Amino acid sequence: MTPLLLLQAASLATLLVIGVVTASSDPGRIGRAGRVMTVTCEGIRTSLGPWPGLYYSGPMFAALAVGTPACVWALRRIAHGPGNDQQRRDRAWAITGAWGLLVSSQVLLVVLMIFVALTENACAGPLGAATIVVICPLGLLSLFTFGWSLITVVPPRAVDDEAADDGTFDDE
Repeated sequence: MTPLLLLQAASLATLLVIGVVTASSDPGRIGRAGRVMTVTCEGIRTSLGPWPGLYYSGPMFAALAVGTPACVWALRRIAHGPGNDQQRRDRAWAITGAWGLLVSSQVLLVVLMIFVALTENACAGPLGAATIVVICPLGLLSLFTFGWSLITVVPPRAVDDEAADDGTFDDE
């Protein structure tokens, strides 16, 4: 699952950079730069949005910049920390799942924003259609990894059979 999450992280970074580069300001509203993409449709300039420009991608980049090193640090601490191999493996899966929630939820949001912007008007053209064809599978992959990450993080691990037989496990 980690290679899929890394693919999503790279895709998210690419989509956010493309969004920042292609975003423009809404001519009707001052101070709203980076929220829409302006296109010319049948000779009329129109805005497509919401678009993952700097206004939306800035906080996403910040979350990745804080969350990724924190997860790497936690994984390093788990790898060199106390416990047997299974306990460390379970903890590492939980951290990987938490990072997966961070990445896949943001990919879903960016894909949804791009999809809504490109399908709102009939001005997307062939490049917009090609973009939709590319981002829809990425959205489905993100939905799958979001579910996997949620299942990995939320349910508690089962109690070891030996501990259950001995009665040595603690409910709290």
